[in-house]
Amino acid sequence: MDFYQLDPPAILRAVESAGFSCSGHIHQLNSLENRVFDVRLEDSSHLVVKFYRPGRWSREAIADEHAMLFRLQSMDVPVCAPLRRDGESLFLQDGLLFAIWPRTGGRLIDEFTLPLIRRLGSYIARIHLAARDLQLTNRPVMNRQYMLERHSSLLLDEHLLPPQHIASYRERVAQLGEWIQAMENELTFQPVHGDCHTGNILHGNESLFFLDFDDSMRAPAVQDMWMIISDSPERQELKAGAFLEGYREFLEFPGESQKYIELLRALRYVAYNGWIAARREDPAIRRAFPDFGSGEYWDGFIQDLEDQCRMLSSRIPLTADTETAGHSQRLARQMREEQETIDQLEDGDYFFDLDEGRWSPGDD
Repeated sequence: MDFYQLDPPAILRAVESAGFSCSGHIHQLNSLENRVFDVRLEDSSHLVVKFYRPGRWSREAIADEHAMLFRLQSMDVPVCAPLRRDGESLFLQDGLLFAIWPRTGGRLIDEFTLPLIRRLGSYIARIHLAARDLQLTNRPVMNRQYMLERHSSLLLDEHLLPPQHIASYRERVAQLGEWIQAMENELTFQPVHGDCHTGNILHGNESLFFLDFDDSMRAPAVQDMWMIISDSPERQELKAGAFLEGYREFLEFPGESQKYIELLRALRYVAYNGWIAARREDPAIRRAFPDFGSGEYWDGFIQDLEDQCRMLSSRIPLTADTETAGHSQRLARQMREEQETIDQLEDGDYFFDLDEGRWSPGDD
């Protein structure tokens, strides 16, 4: 099978090889990293099949991802875990690894209010608590090599950066390497979701649930916090306070880790551009990032990276002291005002339609 051009017969053969009878109806879902399809079965139920990008993860690394999901599921943490057939959750068809999930309806959340963020803090603490004793020896560790060196080597070795930006890029990557080493020395690393942004959290029929553990790794707990709370400085502080109130219902959160939030943001800049560069021959990536590699694109990337490193150099930490009386009162007031937003959320099945470029109601 060709990963870039998976056709319906190949998809159906794969699903049926795992023991399911398909009706022939297939709908492609949104995923740039993998290839994901909604498949209707003969009994009119639906499954979701995910074909993993070749060369990204080993069979053992995917097995670790699945082990984490099964652990979380067994402890009633709201996640989507793959289906098992005869004890197996990972299958091979014509050279491509794939897994099958039950279709779980949900909707993107319009507004991440403070009460909702407090709930997310408690959910993420439960994820960390349930998974903290898992070894996950085949998953990556958030270190200098994984977050920086493999991406910078690609951009530099393949001469993707314009010459005028090479010196600045090298300097910024060296700076970030020093900061990430300091983070490694100071913080405890543990199994985390790894890519816990708002698009990977849906509201289902009964509760919130978390998607896409494809980037699960060993990293500081703050990795699963910073993308959820990202906002203007004042609003981010309020969100951090709400998140920590929820998190601390189950686990302590190391206060010193918050000063590394801007470092994590900078590392994502570097990693994201390396991720695109490594997949630039994929037609789906070319369509999604048509300006990648242009002079204007690199000008913007280097400017963003330099700005972020200047922020790090000034040592501006994110503070969220929920013990401060004034802050606690302001947080409590805003949480009360926003509580009704959650109560008004309506249930519905939504899926991303690649042709329309938007989330659409799912068909039964």
